[in-house]
Amino acid sequence: MNGNSRDSFWLEAFLEMLRVEKGLSKNTCSSYAFDIIQTAQKLDILSVTSSEMVCYVHQLSLEKSLSPRSIARRVSALRQLYHFLYQEEYVQNNPMIDIVLPRYFASVPKVLSIQEVRQLIDTAQKNLSSKGIRTYALLEMLYSTGMRISEALSISLVALNAALQEKSEQTGVLCLRGKGEKERIVFLTPEAQNALGCYLSVRSSMPFAEKPYVFPGKSGHWPRQSVGRELKMLAISSGIDPERISPHIIRHGFATHLLEQGVDLFTIKSFLGHQDISTTQIYTQVTQRRLSQVLKDHHPLSSTQSRKG
Repeated sequence: MNGNSRDSFWLEAFLEMLRVEKGLSKNTCSSYAFDIIQTAQKLDILSVTSSEMVCYVHQLSLEKSLSPRSIARRVSALRQLYHFLYQEEYVQNNPMIDIVLPRYFASVPKVLSIQEVRQLIDTAQKNLSSKGIRTYALLEMLYSTGMRISEALSISLVALNAALQEKSEQTGVLCLRGKGEKERIVFLTPEAQNALGCYLSVRSSMPFAEKPYVFPGKSGHWPRQSVGRELKMLAISSGIDPERISPHIIRHGFATHLLEQGVDLFTIKSFLGHQDISTTQIYTQVTQRRLSQVLKDHHPLSSTQSRKG
């Protein structure tokens, strides 16, 4: 990085502030660190001027390799960084003071249909190998709760056993620690509980069973990249384009399908662990798009129906 010998100190101090004071997740802090290091390769962080920063942000907007959302995140990271550096007297002036955060239009989430999710689940359920049972259990867990893959992989064996063994209305209730270390409750459906119970019966015979996580791996829990590959292989076996499958797309499906079934946005917001209802509202665009397509396909005066006639 450019700058002086204090580089490592200010960056470490900033990231520590994000973790401790703001409660940001490890993944979010890593993303901010990446954005700042990328900027430091172009600018001297501790001595950059406002005009140089304006030019830099303008150049970012011309970068074809960066999405509008990525640019907005980088500018947000820099704004928070310089607010911190100015307060802590690492810099005498804040070069981000006149920088306007670029607006971006959130893309509509990619979503599988309910039928496609059923295809995935049916295919996964037929694979009776230990790995197949594991994949089926994870899939049921993701789709029944809408949890993030990072949350699912972080669940401890102790916590899951407690949720499954509870003989009351609390059966299948899990407490998650999500983004920003915020806790929320999710509910495992009976199908998910059964799938997880079946998986737990074979888990001890699988590698790394001594690890404390429900889905163990060499370094602790099952790696996210490996999960993604398993889901893509499952998609191929189900006759679905593997490019349309990821753990997060299962989460999108959970939210969209609930909305289509009449569940209100505030309830879905609670399930997903969103802080802001505007984040959840993006799913209304998916359902609106589908309704528009239904009208186009079935309205008696639509061009599609006219051609059929």
